[in-house]
Amino acid sequence: MAEMGRYFSKKNGVRVITGPGHQKRGAEDMVLGDQNFGDFQELCKRSAVLVCFINRFIMKPGISDIPKVKKRLRVSSLMFRSLMAAFDTSPCFVSSMISGDILTGLGTRLVCGKNEKQALSFWYTLPVRTATPCFDEEGTHALSVIVSNQVDPNGYLHLADIKHDIRPSKIGVYSWHDGTLSRTVIVDFQDGRLHAIADEPYRKIKEMIGRTADYGPLDSHIALLSSSARWWNHALTQLKRQLAHFVRIVERNKGAVVDWSQELKLLEDNAQQLTSPSIDFECRARHLAIKKSLHSTMSHLQRYKTDLGAIEEILADLQVVSKKLYSIKELALSKEESHSEAVDENIATIRKHISGVRAFLFELEVKTEAIMGLLSDVVKSRNDMLMVNNGSMVRKLLKSARKQSKASQTMMRESQRMASDMRKDSVSMKTVCIIQTA
Repeated sequence: MAEMGRYFSKKNGVRVITGPGHQKRGAEDMVLGDQNFGDFQELCKRSAVLVCFINRFIMKPGISDIPKVKKRLRVSSLMFRSLMAAFDTSPCFVSSMISGDILTGLGTRLVCGKNEKQALSFWYTLPVRTATPCFDEEGTHALSVIVSNQVDPNGYLHLADIKHDIRPSKIGVYSWHDGTLSRTVIVDFQDGRLHAIADEPYRKIKEMIGRTADYGPLDSHIALLSSSARWWNHALTQLKRQLAHFVRIVERNKGAVVDWSQELKLLEDNAQQLTSPSIDFECRARHLAIKKSLHSTMSHLQRYKTDLGAIEEILADLQVVSKKLYSIKELALSKEESHSEAVDENIATIRKHISGVRAFLFELEVKTEAIMGLLSDVVKSRNDMLMVNNGSMVRKLLKSARKQSKASQTMMRESQRMASDMRKDSVSMKTVCIIQTA
């Protein structure tokens, strides 16, 4: 719990949704603050379904009073402990949220209560990726610590050409069910600036509880996982757009070589130009930037594969949990089987969606490797052309140097002849001077 302290804030804003259950429709909601925990406990007693949402501060349009600690969860340490105690939460749930790079998957715990009544609790941390337009200007991005270390998949991936970021986050989920009552806690770590995305699970689950008379214990999980699958698909689609932009840049520069015609003319006129040739540094810098971006993309794709594999395992475990839940659920057998089959079908559908996203990921990985190979070929071809042009330039220089050498030799011979003539003129002048003196 101590390691979770850096995520807590001093103010509470836990959103709570409740439903009456027992074949009744309708939903109530409240914001759990510092003063109304007693009201929350009363609400728990009379509600069959209860879902708590713990988010960062969601910056909806029009909100001006934004707290300084907007990046922290809207729950205090004391309130979080009270919620965990009220729901008899396993310590493993908190551990799964602070495990860092290690994904722990889905955990379960079956407890026998009074009158041999069983209660099943399970928990997992869902890795998510969302693609959104850049919040910052390009200059601000360049100064960012995360952008300076794009190879680290723990940070967001900046897609400079399409002005999007793929941001990593996680959602911790804990559920408790005893066949009659259903309790769920959702801890969403997503950036509050993504108000439409961060608020989506709350809106969907509230609508589901309000309109459904036979709300099932896994319905909120299905809503959350379906949103996650769509976010993943959108993020990889934006990454595909960025890769397509890289392909266009590389293809456009594939045949581009340095035009040395003007340079050679200058070198013929002035051999000192050899010390500072006007090489196309801009193109080299662009190729280097693309190469760095592609290596960063490969690093992130490796993490994406791990995350999507973990989601598939969570979905497989949820199918097992579904069977356990409906074995202890106190409903009519026919309706239980009908709802159980519907839940299994929904989980299977989401699992197929995630499998499709993972196949799409493998396709992007192959495409990234192909672009890296194409870029290497372009750079090699460009370097070969530069070597050819350099050889031609050197031949021109040597030819010019030979001409200058011949001219220098001619000038030396002329200088020697002039010196000889000057000596002869000097002797003649001395002779004339002697004759005149005599």
